[in-house]
Amino acid sequence: RGMRIVRSEKDIVNEFRRAQSEALAAFGSEDIFIEKYLEKDDIYITVNFCEKSGERLVTKGTYAKMARGEMVRFMAENSIYDPEEIKKFDRLNYVFRQDLSNDREYVFEKRHLS
Repeated sequence: RGMRIVRSEKDIVNEFRRAQSEALAAFGSEDIFIEKYLEKDDIYITVNFCEKSGERLVTKGTYAKMARGEMVRFMAENSIYDPEEIKKFDRLNYVFRQDLSNDREYVFEKRHLS
């Protein structure tokens, strides 16, 4: 019951039906959620959205949440699969900060227009 990992195409249909049956029995609906299983060799990148507050960079929850949604939209619209392409995100006045980023963490700073 619950989450299962399907590694073979031949097992997809059977596991899909089994998951729907379990969902129906447990929740009264055949609706299920499917997502790609991330393996240990997959690349994970943390993206931080911040802005200056005095001399410090801080993350403001509401703005960061809006930026995450906009970044997902940007990635979908541009069919982005290469992490390097994420660095081109420039919506909502955010710019990539190479000097604060590394291969596992990308930092974007909100620039305030004067």
